[in-house]
Order: sequence, then C-alpha cells, then structure tokens
Amino acid sequence: MEVLAEIKKAKMSKSKSTHDVLLGYRSTSLDYDVDDEPIGRQGSRTAARRRKMSGAPNEVIESTDESASLSSWARYLKNKYGKGEKKGLERGGSLDETSLLTSGLPPERPKRLSFSTPGHPYMLKNRIQFKFGSRGSEPGKLTWPRGICCSEGPDGSVRVVVADSTNHRICVFDESGNFIKEFGSYGSSDGEFDCPGAVWVNRIGQFIVSDRYNHRIQVFDPSGRFLRAFGSQGEAPGKFSYPLGVTADALNFIYVCEESRVQVFQSDGTFVGKFGSLGSKIGELSHPHYIAVTSTNKVVVSDTNNSRIQIFDVNGKVLSCFGTEGSDEGLLKSPRGVAVDESGYIIVGDSGK
Repeated sequence: MEVLAEIKKAKMSKSKSTHDVLLGYRSTSLDYDVDDEPIGRQGSRTAARRRKMSGAPNEVIESTDESASLSSWARYLKNKYGKGEKKGLERGGSLDETSLLTSGLPPERPKRLSFSTPGHPYMLKNRIQFKFGSRGSEPGKLTWPRGICCSEGPDGSVRVVVADSTNHRICVFDESGNFIKEFGSYGSSDGEFDCPGAVWVNRIGQFIVSDRYNHRIQVFDPSGRFLRAFGSQGEAPGKFSYPLGVTADALNFIYVCEESRVQVFQSDGTFVGKFGSLGSKIGELSHPHYIAVTSTNKVVVSDTNNSRIQIFDVNGKVLSCFGTEGSDEGLLKSPRGVAVDESGYIIVGDSGK
C-alpha cells in the first residue's frame, strides 16, 4: 500500500491507503484501500461496477441549450463583477460563463511535450525518487493517510500536505519528506477531526479539510490555526454525508465530493450550487471520491463506482467522460485519486487490477 505523488510546483491532491508516502513519477497508482462503512451501507461496490453506462466511453457531451441559465455561483460572479470595467473585460460587454470564471486566471499552459518524447517526465513513471513515513502516531509517522496535496511554502519551496486519517490530523512535510508540523486531534470541536479524508491548500495558503465523520469542512490559516467550519450531516444543500474529496479553484470556490454529488461553496462556506445524482448515466455519479479543477475551471471527478472519470464545466454540465472497467491500459477499476498538473494532464489513481 503506497502513495505516489509527482512533486511539481502545482497544487495536486492525491490519495492512497498506506503508511508510507513515496514520491516519484507515476501516473496511475495513486489509490488507497477503502474501508469506509458508508460504502457498505450504500450497497455492494461490485454491483455498482456492473451497472451499464449509457453513452460510449470518451464521448463528448455537447450542450443543446446554449441559452441555459448560468450556475448560481456564476450568477454570483456576474452580480459582483459584471458591472463596471474589470481587467480583461470590456465595460458593457457581454459576460458569458467562461469569461466570468476565467477572468483573472492564469492562461492555460500549452502542452510542451508529447508523452512519447524522450525525457518527458511521464516516461519516467515507476521510478520512485524517495519515500517517507512509516506506521505510527509519532510526529512524521502516518496511519492510513488518504488525501495528499502539494503547496508552496512561505519561502517558495514545495510542501507536501497529508491527511493522516486514523491519527486524525494534518501533517506537513518538505519536498524531501522531512517533517515540518502537524495540527489537529480526535474530536468534534473546532479544529478537531474524525478521520479527515482529504486536504487542499488554496491560493492564499489556507488548509481546507474534509472532516468525514463529523460531516463538515474545516478551514485553517497557513499556520494551522482554525478559522471556520461549515456543514452538518444531512442531504439538503449545504449539508454533507461523509464528505471526501475537496479542492478549490483559482477564485477560491470550494468543491466537495460526497455520496452522489458535488457541492460548491464560497470561501466563507456559503452554499452556491451542486450537480450530480446517483446513477450510471452520463452526468450521474456513484460515490465520487476525489476532485480536481483545471486552470480553466474544468471540474474533474473520479466517478469511483462507475469506474470512470467525468469532466464538468462550472455549471455542472458534462464536457467529457472516459474510462470503463478493466485492467488494460486506458481502462479503470474504481479510480480514486485524481489530479491535474501544470500542463493540464490528468493523473488518475486507479485502485487495482
């Protein structure tokens, strides 16, 4: 059981159930073993995997209604930024979904090399650079780490942040695997955790943590000091049922995976939208585990029990879908960890063969 993560100066969240963290170049082994009671209560994962998916793999879904209303968080941006002159937008010009959510974002970086180019980082997969961590509860040790992401430290160096689930804490290491700090302990009070499932560091250095069995999201400042929490157990908008994957986009909107949907919040925890429902059709989800957002605000979701990856726009409309169950190259079996690198490549943690 090993976590592998490509260290780049881009924010990438990954997961695996292991007591070691290994760093290197590998694109399809960022998974972890599931021991989640909620999955069992929802029914057999095997049965879910046998559901027939409507629509062909790799099918691109085109919107048939170009006049569809903006998502609630896009409307929020339009109300806030749609009047007056803004950088990159003309006064009085029309503001569509893409311009609203990409204004002020860094331009999408071109793919610099093809995978077949000698020396391309992805040609070096399976070459572990180093590993760190071992089973235990002492500082620097890990017990069932799940979520992992990379962030930039105050000195500009890379930090590796791990959700150490069974130790109910967040651990921070440098890019060489040296322990820096930890915060959190078991409990349900502010700043305490009950099996954190994922962690993300936003653009201003705040830690965003999915506190699974407390059914909430907690936010901490760059030093690990508690700032706020939002959510409680339930199915209504803004409530959670064992939240897992969490990420934030360039505008600090927070995206959370749980059960059969993705919910979106402002940085202060205000609910602004959701998409997804239980099922195996295109656009439906079955226990999505992890989530990532590209530099152009495409939302990439590991649709775990459907053994596929789905890509949505910020309005929750499907842009593309790839993967079917299998062990051959390009096929997936209960994918979990997902990340997008600085070149736009999607890295998937496929759980097994």
